[in-house]
Amino acid sequence: MEAENYVGKLQDHAQKTQSDLRYEELGYDGPPHIRTFRLRVVFNGKGYPPGEGKTKKEAKQNAAENALKSLLESNQESVDSTNASAPVDQQTATSNINYISWLNQYVQRNKLVMRAVESTRPGPNNAVPYCSFVVGDKEYPAVSGKSRREAKEEAAKLVYHEICGSKTTETADLQDEELNQNVSEICNKTGRLSLNNTETNYIGLVNHYCQKKRLSHTFIKVRSCGPPHNPQFFYKLVIDDREYPEGEGKTVKEAEQNAAQLAWSALREQSDWDSKESAKSTVSEDNAPTGLPTSFSQESSEPSSQNMATGTSDSSNPTKDQAAVETNSMGNSASKTLIQSRFTSEFDSIKCLGKGGFGHVYKAREILVDKYYAIKVVHGKKKALREVTALSDLQHPNIVRYYNCWMEDSEYKQDSSEDPYSTTEDSYTATEDSYSATEDSYSTTEDSNSATADSSRTTTDNYSATADSCSSSQLSSNSSPQYLYIKMELCDPRTLEDWIDETNRITLQHSKRREQGLTTALQIVSGVEYIHSKKLIHRDLKPPNIMFGRDGKVKIGDFGLVAAQAHDADGNLMKRTYNKGTESYMAPEQISERNYGEKVDIFALGLIYFELLWKRSTIHEKFTIWDDIRSQTFPEDFSVTFFQESLVIKSMLSEKPEDRPEASKLKAELEKWAQALMHQKNVTV
Repeated sequence: MEAENYVGKLQDHAQKTQSDLRYEELGYDGPPHIRTFRLRVVFNGKGYPPGEGKTKKEAKQNAAENALKSLLESNQESVDSTNASAPVDQQTATSNINYISWLNQYVQRNKLVMRAVESTRPGPNNAVPYCSFVVGDKEYPAVSGKSRREAKEEAAKLVYHEICGSKTTETADLQDEELNQNVSEICNKTGRLSLNNTETNYIGLVNHYCQKKRLSHTFIKVRSCGPPHNPQFFYKLVIDDREYPEGEGKTVKEAEQNAAQLAWSALREQSDWDSKESAKSTVSEDNAPTGLPTSFSQESSEPSSQNMATGTSDSSNPTKDQAAVETNSMGNSASKTLIQSRFTSEFDSIKCLGKGGFGHVYKAREILVDKYYAIKVVHGKKKALREVTALSDLQHPNIVRYYNCWMEDSEYKQDSSEDPYSTTEDSYTATEDSYSATEDSYSTTEDSNSATADSSRTTTDNYSATADSCSSSQLSSNSSPQYLYIKMELCDPRTLEDWIDETNRITLQHSKRREQGLTTALQIVSGVEYIHSKKLIHRDLKPPNIMFGRDGKVKIGDFGLVAAQAHDADGNLMKRTYNKGTESYMAPEQISERNYGEKVDIFALGLIYFELLWKRSTIHEKFTIWDDIRSQTFPEDFSVTFFQESLVIKSMLSEKPEDRPEASKLKAELEKWAQALMHQKNVTV
């Protein structure tokens, strides 16, 4: 299991104590592709022990953990030293709690379903408003108030005291509990934990209901507050001039979703509620999402041992049967009911990494196994299966790993108020390579907005699925749009193109660049050899399509143009589509002919190996010499400095495919070089 979300815990603590929280970057160590980042927390002006990690996110988590531990220790010391005056302070703190906000945060943090039950009862003079809360599967007693708002606040207060304890002497323990957020202990008090219910699309439910009933509805912003780095939004839903309770959230989407949930709960309690609506909703009476395995909401919090289509183990790749598209009930035209999205029900922490003509790629956490993956969403056409079919048969440490895929009737839409392309350590740049005789356009992680695009062809993102026709019959044509969701390995944000650009900006000794270039080239060749052993051709090898895994290993991605090595009855290469790929890295026969084989990958690999070794000052320099490089004419300094490498690169760039080495022979030769370099290095030391 991955580490707990200490950043979120510290953010909650800072919000509750109205404290100033910020993070300071302390730099990094190590080579560009395997760096160690250092950050520290500054809490109310005080610095705390720094955290380290392979990514800024990991370092931030470790820094937050260190700060939380220090705060917890100092908080305990403060409680011990002021124990005599604690009751007065605790009563004051308790009286200042916004119980409704606390309850909203509590259910969201612990992934529980909550609904408010509002009613009126006869009083001495007028009807008295009452309110009670149902949290998880536990219903709390109803409480009265002078107004609906007060009744709701008192009901939330009752839940607070039942969960946290009403005795003032327990407040210190509560503070520790809030810092530690021991979810399992809290959930034992409130009932079973449902993994998927918080992901129910209540906005979709309300939309469906209002369309059926022909009711008008709109979301109204009530207010917003909080600092820019931690805003709070409040929205309410108005259906046919009737206002429903306001929902709170850290984003507009979250606030609207919570408002829709409260309105949905109120609608279900109306006297004219049609019981058939419950069967058509995505949430059944026992709060288990329909269309999903019942084990998701059973009493036990342990995952079922049953094999699941989402791939809960990393030990092996899925079988071909598992790789097949799971159309299930979503593709059944006979079902007219609203179906819950598998993506939003089984994944959370969804963040857009890139988009293009192929669709979108998201980083998302699978709730059941608590792991992050890359989820690619593309139009569900037959040609989209090309990459899926290829990847399902590939399992190699130097190839981006595929897990499984499934079909849905709708495409996931992200809230427009959230910027999916913020330049954080986890954002992926949609890299485009449209180099031609007159134009060279690149984009890097540092400046993703500077890239210009070739309108004739867009090759976006390392996970892209640009594919031509595919004869697979696994996807049938359908009048309604279908979308294919592909679950893949999540890689480091930077590509090999970024690594080359970063390396060109610093001065390295030739021996160091030779060593790094050889190590990288050897891993790429190893992946290419495996691809060719499976009788496949990649056809689009280039630096933007080569990534680094979280362990620092090179990963070949983007199998959208993959093709089979095919021959006719006479042993000749079969005709295939020409000019498929990125022209600046295409072999001559790939540009102008229709008969070509796996040697086109060797040509592209030769160009990549040259870039790994040669330091260019500007993009313009590459533009001026690129045609010469493709024609085996290297700068004089390169041939002198990297004499042995220049010979093998020339063979890889041979105009005739038959003169280029096989991937297996190339790998063996590079392995000999690596051993010789290692021996030479040991002797020197």
